[in-house]
Formats: sequence, structure tokens, C-alpha cells
Amino acid sequence: MFRRQFTAHETDFETLLVVPRQNGIIDVKDHLAKVQPYVSSAFKLDRIKLQLFSRVLSDWQSFKDLFESSVNRNTTLSGTEKMVHLKSSLTGEAAALLSSFQVTDANYKLAWDAVVHRNNRERSERLYTLTSVSSMSTKPCQLNPQKISCH
Repeated sequence: MFRRQFTAHETDFETLLVVPRQNGIIDVKDHLAKVQPYVSSAFKLDRIKLQLFSRVLSDWQSFKDLFESSVNRNTTLSGTEKMVHLKSSLTGEAAALLSSFQVTDANYKLAWDAVVHRNNRERSERLYTLTSVSSMSTKPCQLNPQKISCH
């Protein structure tokens, strides 16, 4: 039984390796249509689980990068689907920011821009404060997501 299944798959793969030609020209569209089911099933990766973001600034950059690459730049998702992912990825104060936004295609860009603007601004303010305090003090300072401390 194993040998029969193996032989069937071996024949399938041999067929895939032969690129169809018509008058010496490769018919790429036909070949891709034949190969696609094998490529899709062979190279499926586990889905990346989006982390929750609650406005802890130390988590912002990794949340933003993951959300950008997984959702925001994903051209197969509609704005409505992206909005669902965004709202379900936020908790606490971060979720409260979007509570007045309805889940619509048009609202997604506005909502994402609001989240990015607020968190980038707050992160920049904290870094500015850190550098200001550091320049006034001879003691080294450390940035903690909740406070700045100098030793």
C-alpha cells in the first residue's frame, strides 16, 4: 500500500517538474496552476499569534512591528478584518482609545494611525525626559516603562 501511494506521488512530482511548452514558449500560468496546490500545502507555517497590547511602552515596538507585518501590510485582509484584529489585540487603556471607533473598512486607517501616533508620541516624550534628566545628572539613568530612575 505504501509503495502504491509513493508511486502515485512520485508521478505527480515528475509531472510538476515538466514545464509545459507551446511553440518553444513556457506556459508559466498553466504550470503555476498545476504546482500551486503542492507548494501551498508543503510550506504552510504555523499562524503567528498576535500579542495583546495594553500600552506598556516597553512592549510597543515589538507589538507595532508584529502588527505591521502580520496585519497592516497584509493585502489579503480588508480594512474591516484589520480593524477586528486591531481591536482584539488591544486591552485596557489601549483598547479604550478605540472604543468609539466602529468596526468598518473606513475606520481602520484612522484607528491604526491614532494608536501609532499616541504610542510613538508617548515613547518619544519618555525618551526626551530620560535624555534631559541624564544630561543634568552625573548619575546613570535607566528607563523603566513606568518610571525613570537615576542611581
